[in-house]
Amino acid sequence: MSQNRSRIPVLNNEYMKLQERERMIQERRKKGLRRRLAVFFIFATIVSFTFIKAIQAQESMIAEKMEQLERLEETSKQLEEKEKYLEEEIIKLQDEEYLGKYVRKELLLSEDGEIIFTVPEDEE
Repeated sequence: MSQNRSRIPVLNNEYMKLQERERMIQERRKKGLRRRLAVFFIFATIVSFTFIKAIQAQESMIAEKMEQLERLEETSKQLEEKEKYLEEEIIKLQDEEYLGKYVRKELLLSEDGEIIFTVPEDEE
């Protein structure tokens, strides 16, 4: 069989060389294109990964800030309630009768002729 191949005449040898050269050029172009696409996809992957990480970091920061906001709103609400209570207490303390009851109860002071008894509170 190898003898049969040697008997086949090669026609238009220059044309065959030109075709082989064109095929090699096409292969190089394809190889270059594959390399460029590989570099592009690697770059795109790195950029995408970086953006995703940045978005995740921002989302976690937003979640932390929302939790902090909720805590601060709760603290603000408690402080407003305390402020309201203290303002009411100021108004009450300006009343002579309430002030007398408060002093007798909290400071155990008495008027002339009064006797104060302290009763222990139940621990239940």
